[in-house]
Amino acid sequence: MANFQPKIYSLSTLNVRQHFNCDYKFNDFRTDFSGESGSGKSLIADFIQLLLVGSKVFKSGTEGIKQRDTSGLALKNQDGKYGRGYIFINVEVQPKRYIVLGGYLETTSSQMHFFIIQSGYDFEEALSAMDKPIFYRDLLVDGKIETLQNLEKIPLDTGYLKGVSNKKYHQLLFNNGLLAVDLSQNIQSLKSYAAIIRSFSRGKGFFTDSDALKKFLFGDDDQKRLFDKYQDDVQNINLDQQQHQRLLEEIATIKDKELKIEHVLRDFENFKQSKMKFSLENASFWFKQNHIKFKEFQKSNQEHQAINIKRLLIKRKLANVKLADIKNHNQTVIHLKNEIRNAEMQKEKLISDLDRAKKLLDESTKYKDIVEKVNNWFTNNRADLDAIRQWHLAERSKINDVEALKTFENFLRDNNLQKDLEKSDWFNDYSKAGKLSNKKLTDLELSIEKLEVQLVFSDLDNPASLANWAIEYLSLPLSLEQESLLIHFQSLSRIAPVPPTGRFLPFPEKLFKKAITTEVDSGGFWLELNGIYEFIMACEKQYLNVALDQIKLNKEPLDVIRQQLKELKEKHINLKKLKEKLETYPALEKMLFLYKSNQDEIFTEIDEIAELTSTELEKYISIFENSEKNLKNYVSSKESYDIAYENFTSSRQIDKANQEKITEIENNMRKQYGSIDFEKLKKDESDHILTLEVQLENLVSEKNITSEKIQNLEEELFNIIPSFSKLYQMANDVEVEHNEAKVHFEKCQEQYSLSIINLNEARTMFMVEYNRDFNFAEDLIEIEYLPKENVINESRSKFEASYEWASSGIEDKIILKDYSVGILAHKLLPTVFPTQQIQEDLIGEQIEKRLTELTNDLQHIGSRKIEILHNVFNEVQKIYNDYLTNVQRITKYLANNQITGGNHATLQHKPSPGYPDDWMKIFRKRLTNEMQDVGIFASSGNGSKQDIDEIMINVFREANGTREAKVQDLLNPLSYFDLLFDIKLEDGQSNSGSNGQTYTANALLCLARLSLIEDKDHSGIRIMPIDEAEGLGSNYEMLHKLAKKENYQIVSMSIETAGDINDDGQYIYIMQDNKDATGLTYVPPLGIFHNSQLTENIDEIFEEIE
Repeated sequence: MANFQPKIYSLSTLNVRQHFNCDYKFNDFRTDFSGESGSGKSLIADFIQLLLVGSKVFKSGTEGIKQRDTSGLALKNQDGKYGRGYIFINVEVQPKRYIVLGGYLETTSSQMHFFIIQSGYDFEEALSAMDKPIFYRDLLVDGKIETLQNLEKIPLDTGYLKGVSNKKYHQLLFNNGLLAVDLSQNIQSLKSYAAIIRSFSRGKGFFTDSDALKKFLFGDDDQKRLFDKYQDDVQNINLDQQQHQRLLEEIATIKDKELKIEHVLRDFENFKQSKMKFSLENASFWFKQNHIKFKEFQKSNQEHQAINIKRLLIKRKLANVKLADIKNHNQTVIHLKNEIRNAEMQKEKLISDLDRAKKLLDESTKYKDIVEKVNNWFTNNRADLDAIRQWHLAERSKINDVEALKTFENFLRDNNLQKDLEKSDWFNDYSKAGKLSNKKLTDLELSIEKLEVQLVFSDLDNPASLANWAIEYLSLPLSLEQESLLIHFQSLSRIAPVPPTGRFLPFPEKLFKKAITTEVDSGGFWLELNGIYEFIMACEKQYLNVALDQIKLNKEPLDVIRQQLKELKEKHINLKKLKEKLETYPALEKMLFLYKSNQDEIFTEIDEIAELTSTELEKYISIFENSEKNLKNYVSSKESYDIAYENFTSSRQIDKANQEKITEIENNMRKQYGSIDFEKLKKDESDHILTLEVQLENLVSEKNITSEKIQNLEEELFNIIPSFSKLYQMANDVEVEHNEAKVHFEKCQEQYSLSIINLNEARTMFMVEYNRDFNFAEDLIEIEYLPKENVINESRSKFEASYEWASSGIEDKIILKDYSVGILAHKLLPTVFPTQQIQEDLIGEQIEKRLTELTNDLQHIGSRKIEILHNVFNEVQKIYNDYLTNVQRITKYLANNQITGGNHATLQHKPSPGYPDDWMKIFRKRLTNEMQDVGIFASSGNGSKQDIDEIMINVFREANGTREAKVQDLLNPLSYFDLLFDIKLEDGQSNSGSNGQTYTANALLCLARLSLIEDKDHSGIRIMPIDEAEGLGSNYEMLHKLAKKENYQIVSMSIETAGDINDDGQYIYIMQDNKDATGLTYVPPLGIFHNSQLTENIDEIFEEIE
């Protein structure tokens, strides 16, 4: 498995000239494409070349009338303006594992765009093979050919497609073992590989010209690179000559500007000395000032500490007094709240007593009120309790009638029956209403039935209308009897009813054409039906008693009938609804009486006694009969209630007084302390006292203050205990005193800190000028006043004036704004001082050193010229030797593979006439022995390119070289040898050879060339496309064996299949003439895949494999 040789599994085309949409399965060893000219077989080799090298270096392997490119491969669409297509191969990298290499073609471009299909997402390093190959149908989107850009966005069923650049494409092919040649390194390797692939395909012979052979085997990249390198080196020599002149000019410049720099340095030294004097005086002055300010700072610090102790003692005393006050108020509030809480506990009992007394009073009051109410019921007409009972019954019945009437009215309103009732027989005569309503319903039903018959009869568009039938089958105008018969029998159906019942009229003509009638009166007549007489009512209005064109049975009569029918049905529904609802209502006659009566007369004012039930009335009478007892209970309950109410009211007043005291205390606490949270206030004051204690302890430990001193001061302050207000006044006064002491202390501290800063700055200036720290014991001098800087300014002005004089020729004034001697020296002499970091005392030494370097550089320029030319010709010699070594390797490869007839292909090299290779040794030897300005360059002026070219050519001619040689020829390793490619017999005699032998020799040379450029550690596709293979004869078998030995796949293109047909290792495609075909006229190829069996469906080979 590890040694599996990648091979082309299949080649697919999509919308490509002469091949259209097709998938070709390749045999692992040999695949033949046979057919006449124009069948597209030679395009197979072009497709393979395109997919391996790309369109940039592509050239068709077969000759045509004009140069072929990729723009003509894709077929245009139906309007002939534009077209796109795809070609791609499935490469089997492991058994049944595939990677697709493809190209996208457009008719508007001669460039083909590479793409790759794999199962993974990584298109930068490692490709992942797919489980299934890709065929042309897999690239169709809904049967259409999309652009490569759109196709990238659509995931395929088996993998992912992505377009890649040419360089990335060849890198991926080499790194993933698809090609053994890295074609991404340079264009020459790509051209060489393309030439080899094309050479396999050239079936008409091979050019054996020496120059063509050399270009085929070695290309021209080395020649171009060597000549370009020579031109660069000669340019460098010219630059050296220019450098020689610049060195001389620089020496003169250095000597001229050295005087300016020395003048500036002298003034700079004077300026430096004045700064050193000033820095010494400045440091001494600020040392004394720092000592004075330190004493003042110490004194203010001691005063500040004493006042701070006094402040802390007063604040501690005040905090203790405040804490005691807070605790006292807290205790008072707690006591008052306890009293309120105790009262709250009694409050429940008082409320309970009050509620109980209130209930007894309410109950006795209710009995008292009943007694008074019953007593008021007695009148002249109601002298005893029985009379009151009779009065109650009368009043109570009025209530019931009112409620029943309201219920009835609601019933009428809910069913929307009020208007219908007031117009009905029930409202006018209840006793006859039932019979009258039944008769009205029957009359309405008969009228509805009659109108419905009349509606069908009068509707001439209705097939069931007898009027419609009569117009068609009877003679108009009709008589009254005829039209009455039509209306009478209109309701009968024309078909037999199912199940059988009643009558039907299937044949109206039998009835109407022989009707026997006997007139009775204007209301109707009798119809005789086989001995049975049926009364027929005369129709009220005739419509068919006129001629046909005068009939008025139109829309207007129909609409009138429909409206009448609608109104009758509504009346019937409303009457039926009213009858059904009223007949189910209980006590209807009484309700109708009440409803029709004048309610103001029936229902006079009803006394409130009517609201009592009989049971409630008897209870009232019972209470009245015990009125004496009930009145006594009322008086007793009233007295108990008054006592309970007094107790409850008194308790509430005490609670209110206590709460007011608490509120007063809390208001005072808020005003004085800002809070009523006693616990927090106590904690805050305790914490404040503790903080003050800590601060006092810190003063003892940090400021070296004794506890005795603090205690004495405290006794002095509080010898007489001050009042609360006095303490507040003392605290305010000491706070003001402390702030003043603090401001004074901070001022002294600031002045002392400023003196330290000034002293440090002075020491820093001293260190800058003297390069050491200021030593007070050794460096301090007497000085009373701050030194002035005018001396420094004067020396600075003089220095700056000389600086500006020396820099007058420098354009960039901004960089000189700091008056740096180093920058000036750098700007004046950048070659001496390449950076701005310069020690002024070393400037002279550096100038002298630079002058010495320049002198030495002048001496080395000549030797560099010789070295450059020496290296160029060493490389020419090396490449020349490498070429001859590769020629020997190819010769050995050819000798190991015999052509038919005992022939061998040979490749020999020989010296090229007029180009002796030993002249390079002579030239290099002379270069080694020459010194600057003698020998070769003695008479060459300034060493220009023209002079050096002439020297080279002269030396070459001295070595008997041709006088026609140019410098490009001398630098080309191919100029010094010629190649002879020949076919020889076993005895060494040359043989012109047949076409087959010549092609075989050509193929062997291609294989040998490939063996030179392939990476031995990489696997890859090995493909040998052979055009016009049938002309090779027995040589084809030799190539057959060689291809098998070297693991090459053979793809042959010929009119007839070359060699013997082999069922085991050969597929054959018989191509059709499709050069002028369209998608409709395209004829697909035939295939032979096994047992010499010809098949029309070449896709069968894929189905068999699957």
